Amino acid sequence: EHFQNIKPGDLIIGYESTPNKKIVAIFETTKGAHKDDDDDLEKISFRIQKFLPSPITYETIKEMPELKDSEVMRNNQG
Repeated sequence: EHFQNIKPGDLIIGYESTPNKKIVAIFETTKGAHKDDDDDLEKISFRIQKFLPSPITYETIKEMPELKDSEVMRNNQG
């Protein structure tokens, strides 16, 4: 659902999964969900907005009260 709704200008959190489990970058969407001309798979396009100088660990995110009940924390899929 969220993949289909992303649009140009939306920001994406760049999360590095196991074993590091850290937010390492912020990306900006350049093109929403579309079929790729080369392989006909559905994709989004984005560019790196910035790499975080101090990546944010999963443990730090997990302790944030404002994210406690968020979908990402309830359904941790990386």
